[in-house]
Amino acid sequence: MVALIGLPRRILRRLDAFLIFSVAAGYWFMYSFWFAPNQLWCWGPRFLLPALPGLMALTGLLEKGWRRLLIVLTMVGFIINSPNLVSFYGTYYQELKDAGVTDEAQVLWNPAYVPFIHIWGSSYREIQDALNTTDIQTVVRQAGSSVGSNVESIRAFHIVAIWWWMLPAARIPRIFGAAVALVLVGLSMSMIGYAVYVTREEATD
Repeated sequence: MVALIGLPRRILRRLDAFLIFSVAAGYWFMYSFWFAPNQLWCWGPRFLLPALPGLMALTGLLEKGWRRLLIVLTMVGFIINSPNLVSFYGTYYQELKDAGVTDEAQVLWNPAYVPFIHIWGSSYREIQDALNTTDIQTVVRQAGSSVGSNVESIRAFHIVAIWWWMLPAARIPRIFGAAVALVLVGLSMSMIGYAVYVTREEATD
Protein backbone atom coordinates (compact mmCIF):
# COMPACT_ATOMS: atom_id res chain seq x y z
CA MET A 1 0.00 0.00 0.00
CA VAL A 2 2.87 2.39 0.78
CA ALA A 3 4.31 1.70 -2.66
CA LEU A 4 1.04 2.70 -4.33
CA ILE A 5 -0.08 5.58 -2.07
CA GLY A 6 3.33 7.22 -1.73
CA LEU A 7 4.33 6.96 -5.37
CA PRO A 8 4.55 10.46 -6.93
CA ARG A 9 1.98 10.80 -9.70
CA ARG A 10 4.55 12.16 -12.13
CA ILE A 11 6.40 8.85 -11.96
CA LEU A 12 3.39 7.04 -13.38
CA ARG A 13 4.23 8.64 -16.75
CA ARG A 14 7.77 7.20 -16.77
CA LEU A 15 8.63 4.14 -18.85
CA ASP A 16 10.32 2.32 -15.96
CA ALA A 17 7.15 2.60 -13.86
CA PHE A 18 5.08 1.37 -16.80
CA LEU A 19 7.44 -1.61 -17.17
CA ILE A 20 7.09 -2.49 -13.47
CA PHE A 21 3.30 -2.27 -13.61
CA SER A 22 3.19 -4.34 -16.79
CA VAL A 23 5.37 -7.17 -15.45
CA ALA A 24 3.52 -7.23 -12.11
CA ALA A 25 0.14 -7.28 -13.86
CA GLY A 26 1.32 -10.08 -16.14
CA TYR A 27 2.35 -12.28 -13.22
CA TRP A 28 -0.85 -11.50 -11.31
CA PHE A 29 -2.99 -12.28 -14.36
CA MET A 30 -1.19 -15.57 -14.99
CA TYR A 31 -1.39 -16.82 -11.39
CA SER A 32 -5.02 -15.74 -10.99
CA PHE A 33 -6.00 -18.65 -13.23
CA TRP A 34 -4.64 -21.18 -10.74
CA PHE A 35 -7.35 -22.81 -8.70
CA ALA A 36 -7.10 -25.17 -5.73
CA PRO A 37 -10.62 -26.39 -4.91
CA ASN A 38 -9.61 -27.73 -1.48
CA GLN A 39 -7.78 -24.54 -0.47
CA LEU A 40 -10.29 -21.77 -1.01
CA TRP A 41 -9.17 -20.13 2.24
CA CYS A 42 -5.86 -19.15 0.63
CA TRP A 43 -7.31 -16.92 -2.11
CA GLY A 44 -5.69 -13.84 -0.53
CA PRO A 45 -2.06 -15.06 -0.70
CA ARG A 46 -2.73 -16.58 -4.11
CA PHE A 47 -3.52 -13.12 -5.52
CA LEU A 48 -1.14 -11.10 -3.35
CA LEU A 49 2.10 -13.05 -3.72
CA PRO A 50 2.41 -12.63 -7.52
CA ALA A 51 2.01 -8.87 -7.06
CA LEU A 52 4.68 -8.53 -4.36
CA PRO A 53 7.73 -8.36 -6.71
CA GLY A 54 6.12 -5.46 -8.59
CA LEU A 55 5.19 -3.64 -5.39
CA MET A 56 8.72 -4.10 -4.07
CA ALA A 57 10.15 -2.70 -7.29
CA LEU A 58 7.90 0.36 -6.97
CA THR A 59 9.35 1.13 -3.54
CA GLY A 60 12.60 2.02 -5.30
CA LEU A 61 10.76 4.99 -6.82
CA LEU A 62 9.48 6.36 -3.51
CA GLU A 63 10.72 9.66 -2.12
CA LYS A 64 12.65 9.94 1.17
CA GLY A 65 9.74 10.45 3.60
CA TRP A 66 7.79 7.49 2.26
CA ARG A 67 10.92 5.34 2.30
CA ARG A 68 11.31 5.95 6.04
CA LEU A 69 7.70 4.94 6.62
CA LEU A 70 8.29 1.84 4.54
CA ILE A 71 11.31 0.91 6.67
CA VAL A 72 9.27 1.28 9.88
CA LEU A 73 6.38 -0.79 8.52
CA THR A 74 8.80 -3.43 7.25
CA MET A 75 10.30 -3.75 10.73
CA VAL A 76 6.83 -4.01 12.28
CA GLY A 77 5.85 -6.69 9.76
CA PHE A 78 9.05 -8.61 10.44
CA ILE A 79 8.41 -8.60 14.19
CA ILE A 80 4.80 -9.74 13.75
CA ASN A 81 5.85 -12.61 11.48
CA SER A 82 9.06 -13.55 13.30
CA PRO A 83 7.56 -16.62 15.06
CA ASN A 84 7.33 -18.17 11.59
CA LEU A 85 11.12 -18.20 11.45
CA VAL A 86 11.25 -21.07 13.94
CA SER A 87 7.77 -22.56 14.27
CA PHE A 88 4.54 -23.46 12.49
CA TYR A 89 1.21 -21.65 12.55
CA GLY A 90 -0.19 -25.14 12.17
CA THR A 91 0.80 -25.90 15.75
CA TYR A 92 -1.43 -23.11 17.07
CA TYR A 93 -4.35 -24.13 14.85
CA GLN A 94 -4.03 -27.71 16.08
CA GLU A 95 -3.90 -26.52 19.70
CA LEU A 96 -7.19 -24.71 19.15
CA LYS A 97 -8.68 -27.78 17.51
CA ASP A 98 -7.56 -29.93 20.44
CA ALA A 99 -9.27 -27.41 22.74
CA GLY A 100 -12.53 -27.72 20.77
CA VAL A 101 -12.30 -24.37 18.93
CA THR A 102 -13.19 -25.17 15.30
CA ASP A 103 -15.13 -22.10 14.10
CA GLU A 104 -12.83 -20.49 11.48
CA ALA A 105 -14.47 -17.05 11.76
CA GLN A 106 -13.99 -17.12 15.53
CA VAL A 107 -10.34 -18.10 15.16
CA LEU A 108 -9.60 -15.29 12.69
CA TRP A 109 -11.59 -12.44 14.24
CA ASN A 110 -12.04 -13.11 17.95
CA PRO A 111 -9.24 -11.33 19.88
CA ALA A 112 -9.17 -14.26 22.28
CA TYR A 113 -7.93 -16.54 19.49
CA VAL A 114 -6.41 -14.26 16.82
CA PRO A 115 -3.36 -16.19 15.48
CA PHE A 116 -0.79 -13.42 14.99
CA ILE A 117 -0.99 -12.63 18.72
CA HIS A 118 -1.23 -16.11 20.19
CA ILE A 119 1.37 -17.63 17.85
CA TRP A 120 4.02 -16.27 20.24
CA GLY A 121 2.93 -18.55 23.07
CA SER A 122 2.48 -21.48 20.72
CA SER A 123 5.98 -20.95 19.28
CA TYR A 124 7.48 -20.85 22.76
CA ARG A 125 5.81 -24.14 23.67
CA GLU A 126 6.93 -25.71 20.39
CA ILE A 127 10.55 -24.66 20.86
CA GLN A 128 10.60 -25.79 24.51
CA ASP A 129 9.24 -29.16 23.46
CA ALA A 130 11.84 -29.45 20.69
CA LEU A 131 14.68 -28.59 23.07
CA ASN A 132 13.56 -31.01 25.76
CA THR A 133 12.03 -34.05 24.12
CA THR A 134 12.55 -34.36 20.39
CA ASP A 135 14.86 -37.00 18.93
CA ILE A 136 15.51 -35.77 15.37
CA GLN A 137 16.67 -39.13 14.07
CA THR A 138 13.44 -40.74 15.27
CA VAL A 139 11.42 -38.05 13.53
CA VAL A 140 13.26 -38.68 10.26
CA ARG A 141 12.92 -42.47 10.53
CA GLN A 142 9.16 -42.14 11.02
CA ALA A 143 8.68 -39.73 8.11
CA GLY A 144 5.79 -40.76 5.89
CA SER A 145 3.97 -42.71 8.59
CA SER A 146 0.70 -41.65 10.20
CA VAL A 147 0.90 -37.99 11.24
CA GLY A 148 -1.38 -38.24 14.27
CA SER A 149 -4.47 -36.31 15.29
CA ASN A 150 -3.34 -33.85 17.98
CA VAL A 151 -0.36 -31.72 18.97
CA GLU A 152 1.17 -34.47 21.08
CA SER A 153 1.11 -37.06 18.29
CA ILE A 154 2.02 -34.92 15.26
CA ARG A 155 5.82 -35.10 15.07
CA ALA A 156 6.24 -32.03 12.85
CA PHE A 157 5.00 -29.91 15.78
CA HIS A 158 7.88 -31.08 17.97
CA ILE A 159 10.78 -29.62 15.97
CA VAL A 160 12.20 -26.16 15.37
CA ALA A 161 11.33 -25.22 11.79
CA ILE A 162 14.81 -24.21 10.63
CA TRP A 163 17.03 -26.24 8.34
CA TRP A 164 20.04 -26.61 10.64
CA TRP A 165 17.89 -28.03 13.44
CA MET A 166 17.58 -31.23 11.39
CA LEU A 167 21.34 -31.68 10.86
CA PRO A 168 21.80 -34.27 13.64
CA ALA A 169 19.79 -36.66 11.46
CA ALA A 170 22.79 -36.57 9.11
CA ARG A 171 25.23 -36.75 12.06
CA ILE A 172 26.25 -33.11 11.58
CA PRO A 173 26.42 -30.91 14.72
CA ARG A 174 23.82 -28.15 14.90
CA ILE A 175 26.50 -25.63 15.83
CA PHE A 176 27.95 -25.99 12.34
CA GLY A 177 24.63 -25.19 10.68
CA ALA A 178 23.99 -22.31 13.08
CA ALA A 179 27.40 -20.85 12.22
CA VAL A 180 26.69 -21.10 8.48
CA ALA A 181 23.30 -19.42 9.01
CA LEU A 182 24.90 -16.57 10.96
CA VAL A 183 27.51 -16.05 8.25
CA LEU A 184 24.81 -15.90 5.57
CA VAL A 185 22.78 -13.41 7.62
CA GLY A 186 25.90 -11.32 8.15
CA LEU A 187 26.68 -11.29 4.43
CA SER A 188 23.11 -10.30 3.63
CA MET A 189 23.20 -7.43 6.12
CA SER A 190 26.54 -6.29 4.73
CA MET A 191 25.14 -6.25 1.19
CA ILE A 192 22.12 -4.24 2.33
CA GLY A 193 24.37 -1.80 4.20
CA TYR A 194 26.62 -1.41 1.16
CA ALA A 195 23.63 -0.78 -1.10
CA VAL A 196 22.36 1.94 1.27
CA TYR A 197 25.83 3.51 1.40
CA VAL A 198 26.19 3.55 -2.40
CA THR A 199 22.72 5.04 -2.80
CA ARG A 200 23.52 7.86 -0.36
CA GLU A 201 26.83 8.57 -2.08
CA GLU A 202 25.13 8.78 -5.47
CA ALA A 203 22.46 11.10 -4.05
CA THR A 204 25.09 13.56 -2.78
CA ASP A 205 27.04 13.66 -6.08
